[in-house]
Amino acid sequence: MVPTALTASPKGLNVRQKRSQHTKIRTKNKSIHSMADKMRGSAKKTTLTADPKKPATPITPTGATEIDLDLIIEDIHQPRKEFNQDTLRELTETVKLRGVKSPISVRPNPDKPGAYIINHGARRYRASINAGLKTIPAFIDTDYSEADQVIENLQRDNLTSREIADFIGRQLAAGKTKSYIARQLGKTNPYITTHAALLDLPDPIDEVYRSGRCTDVTAIYDLTRLYKTNKEEVVNWLNLSAPEEISRLDVKHFSKFLELKKKARRH
Repeated sequence: MVPTALTASPKGLNVRQKRSQHTKIRTKNKSIHSMADKMRGSAKKTTLTADPKKPATPITPTGATEIDLDLIIEDIHQPRKEFNQDTLRELTETVKLRGVKSPISVRPNPDKPGAYIINHGARRYRASINAGLKTIPAFIDTDYSEADQVIENLQRDNLTSREIADFIGRQLAAGKTKSYIARQLGKTNPYITTHAALLDLPDPIDEVYRSGRCTDVTAIYDLTRLYKTNKEEVVNWLNLSAPEEISRLDVKHFSKFLELKKKARRH
């Protein structure tokens, strides 16, 4: 409630003076009410919407704001490519009931003023569209890189080994070293090396990886090294062991078998 300025009429004032005093009080009260209305108006939530009649202008509000879904697109370089459809449907139902409680992160789209690209929150974005929402809460973060996307998904264990490898491949193509990429992601050099091996797998091993028979990156890396010097033996072993899954221990035992076989030939 806005307080009303009350002032007792001093004794001894004539009628004209009293009327002047009351006029000043009413003017002061109006000024106080007007200021309160402005304060209440400034506290309202900002909503960025797409107006088809006029081009959108870039707005960078402080903190989270509601942004029209039509102004947002997914990042084509988003490291995460695979989304579990079952969990996405579950998230859609939750969004229908409760809305999006955790804002997504976006950055201004350099090719389309007033529009935005998702930094992270693609699942919430898709679920919002599926739920029929028009807007979504978002933080606008201009200091965000592809490496940040990978780090966030790694922390949530949301990336497949292949998605990590694809990111490493793009970084290598851009002239970055494996040591630099390792520092970016907070990983070791061997981690980068083993994942980078997925980018150029021999056909027989690539088939094993894509089929799901072996998804252990270290096992695939070791198997690739064996293939380079023992192509025929590796292919035969893969065929004989099909369709069973291949573990890191299996590859280790097979490697020892090849070593013993070579020693026997020397004697």
